[in-house]
Amino acid sequence: FVGIVVLLGQNNEPTAVEARTVKVLVATEDIDIGDPVTPDVVEVKEVDPDAVTGTRFSDPSQLTGAPALYPILTDTQVSQESVGLWQR
Repeated sequence: FVGIVVLLGQNNEPTAVEARTVKVLVATEDIDIGDPVTPDVVEVKEVDPDAVTGTRFSDPSQLTGAPALYPILTDTQVSQESVGLWQR
């Protein structure tokens, strides 16, 4: 009986590990210092949590048109720090 239990207890099928991602906003065009950062200049992108830079936005509606504090290049993440909206 012990041999049967050991054989039945083994699971040779690989288990699927789902990759975890989070939503971030990335610039769809270059944004200069002082330019308003609005929903129309960003898009949502899924990235690995370790790839998040700064404090992330996850939805374009979170952008209020605050000016960029430094240049944000196309395809670069738009963080709360880049528009001065981080929590102190």
